[in-house]
Amino acid sequence: MSEPKCHILYMEDDSALAWMVKKGLQRQGMDVTLASDGKQGLAMTATRRYDVVIMDYRMPEMDGLAVLKALIDTPPTPPTILVSGTATLETAVKAMRMGASDYVIKESGENFVELLLVAIHRVLETSRLQSERQEALQRLSDSEGLLRSTMESTHDGLLVVDQKGRISHYNSRFAEIWNIPQTLLDTKDDDQLLAYIQDQLADAVGFMQRVGELYRANHESYDIIHFKDGRIFERYSFPVFRDGKLSGRGWNFRDVTQRERDREALVEAGKRLDEAQRIAHMGYWDWDPRSGKLVWSEEVYRIFGLDSEHFTPSLDHFLALVHLEDRAYLQREIQRALTEPDYAYHVQFRHLRQDGTQRFISTQGETSWNANGQPFRLIGTAMDVTERVRIEEELSRAREQAEAANRMKSMFLASMSHEIRTPLTAILGMGELLLETELTGQQRDYLKISNNAGESLLAIINDILDLSKIEAGQLDLDERPFDLPKMVRETVEILTVRAQKQGSQLIVVIDPGLPMWVYGDPGRFRQVLLNLVGNATKFTQQGEILVMICTGVHPHEVRGVVLDTGVGISNDKLENIFEPFAQADAAVTGKHGGTGLGLTICRRLLQHMGGEVWAESRLGLGSAFHFKLRLPAVAFQEVPRFVPSVTQTDGHSHHSEENAASRTGLSILMAEDTEDNRFIIRSFLKNSPHHLKIVENGQLALEEFQRGGYDMILMDMEMPVMDGRTATREIRKVEMDRGWHPTPIIALTAHATREASEESLALGCNTHLTKPIRKQRLLDTIARLGRVDT
Repeated sequence: MSEPKCHILYMEDDSALAWMVKKGLQRQGMDVTLASDGKQGLAMTATRRYDVVIMDYRMPEMDGLAVLKALIDTPPTPPTILVSGTATLETAVKAMRMGASDYVIKESGENFVELLLVAIHRVLETSRLQSERQEALQRLSDSEGLLRSTMESTHDGLLVVDQKGRISHYNSRFAEIWNIPQTLLDTKDDDQLLAYIQDQLADAVGFMQRVGELYRANHESYDIIHFKDGRIFERYSFPVFRDGKLSGRGWNFRDVTQRERDREALVEAGKRLDEAQRIAHMGYWDWDPRSGKLVWSEEVYRIFGLDSEHFTPSLDHFLALVHLEDRAYLQREIQRALTEPDYAYHVQFRHLRQDGTQRFISTQGETSWNANGQPFRLIGTAMDVTERVRIEEELSRAREQAEAANRMKSMFLASMSHEIRTPLTAILGMGELLLETELTGQQRDYLKISNNAGESLLAIINDILDLSKIEAGQLDLDERPFDLPKMVRETVEILTVRAQKQGSQLIVVIDPGLPMWVYGDPGRFRQVLLNLVGNATKFTQQGEILVMICTGVHPHEVRGVVLDTGVGISNDKLENIFEPFAQADAAVTGKHGGTGLGLTICRRLLQHMGGEVWAESRLGLGSAFHFKLRLPAVAFQEVPRFVPSVTQTDGHSHHSEENAASRTGLSILMAEDTEDNRFIIRSFLKNSPHHLKIVENGQLALEEFQRGGYDMILMDMEMPVMDGRTATREIRKVEMDRGWHPTPIIALTAHATREASEESLALGCNTHLTKPIRKQRLLDTIARLGRVDT
């Protein structure tokens, strides 16, 4: 492909010369356009671009200098050559100063064409060089702009210094970091710059020493510098080469204050975590089941007594640390954690250390699952729980000892209850029988005193057993609907006579807004009220006792207060009076008696029923005992029309709805080893229509029963040869074997515990009577079970 032609415009009024020049230049491959004068030539440059414009100095109307000026005034100006045959040197100089590219003197013939050709090539080359130079300058300018833009776009401070210590490049961020004024930067002197910034540095001497070393080095460098104001910068220094030779050094300053503070905080947190793990004896571990990589914290190494520098954790190495008897279980648990997404991994195992000591390790973890449902991480903690295991074992032994002691206490109380109730049966029974005989007034008084003493002793025994039941958590509540206002009035009426005898007035105030029917344990509520009002009557002589019952501040809450004008209690004794066997004053105790269990039982009963009791008092002025408990109101339609009597007795009198039944007497078999008790029961039934057969142990009772003909059995539970429990089981077995209808069996026992009652019913007894047995209670029970008229 041929090179493009050079386009020449030649302005010449000499047509012959113009034609000759055109032909001569065309032979050289140039495209030549002719213009006869300057105006025509200027008009042509307006419509077409020419590579070179040649103009004659002498032309009509507009000479060559005028054309040159016009071309220069309307850029872009093409290269121009002024030709003249008559002009002076001053004209040539003027043309060159105005901007002409060259000046050629006209000669005759082909020499002129040759001169023009040389001038054309020269100005074209000059133009090309100038164009390339402009392009190079533009590229340099663009490069400088890009460099400046790049340097300014970064948040780092940048500085470049040449080998002579002169600043060649910097950005505004550099000046901002070091707070350098522009006047100092304009000096381009790095030494002045270094002198200015030294006061800002925490270690100026070290900084300057390092700068001096790096100016002579040809390698990269990285370090951290600290400012006095607390800022921390990362300094990166690098050599600058030109043509393979070291020509300077660059510096990059990056603010890493927050990063370093975060790193320091992270390091500090790591230290605290390690310290916390060391104190708690708990470390963490991280296991990748795919790669098998296992990572332990330092505390895990300490837990296993290992050195982290000489032990590499892995699953196999870890399992080797586990006691052989625990290893298979641990492996199963790990497998479950890797196969069951919701499984909570928590294992305790034994570890035998190299020094022979055994440790207990607890480890728990959580499995992470990927989108495909595959486990990719199991992370958790390990904790040395040896001390906890030791404490738990000690607590377990202590609990077992306490439970054993509690069992022994219960057994002791049950035994004492049994041993005391057995003679009490005779004492109170004989008292009842004597009162039915003809006595003198004095004898009757003596007998009442004896019976009252027996009743007091029985009350003490019942209080001790109640407290024992509460402490053992064996107290059951008999919750059912009951008439609350009626219950309060009837309970207070029981103590009205005692209060009147002591010259005190007993007043009852019941809130009209109090619900009539409530749901709760009426027996235990009565017991609390009797204790509180009984205490008030005991310690109040010739005064007033006020019992107030009202609704509480919370739904279903009932509040009460027992106010008295009695002896009062000192403030330092108010809380002690609720402790077992504690009373406010030993002198008062000696005067009024009592075990000090009443208020303790009140508090425990109320707590058991979701309530509480507290006291206020002033010595010599009286006391106020407040209580509250939860007794939900019951709508009238929810109240049962008939509440059956309780079959089990607890030392209180119960009357049966069956007493009106009238039938012939029963044939009753009684098994009892104690002669006094046999005499008492025989005496109780002497005037009844019943026929009583008495044997001395369970074996004789079983033999007698098998002969047949008995409507009811009274079975003592504690007898020699064969006790009542065995005898009852055997009797029920005989009935099943022979197809007999079950015979009512009444258990007689001196054990007044829930367990004894439950055991009797479980053996097959129909009911349970606790000694001492009262005549009327026995007759009522026989009537209810046997449906006979007593």
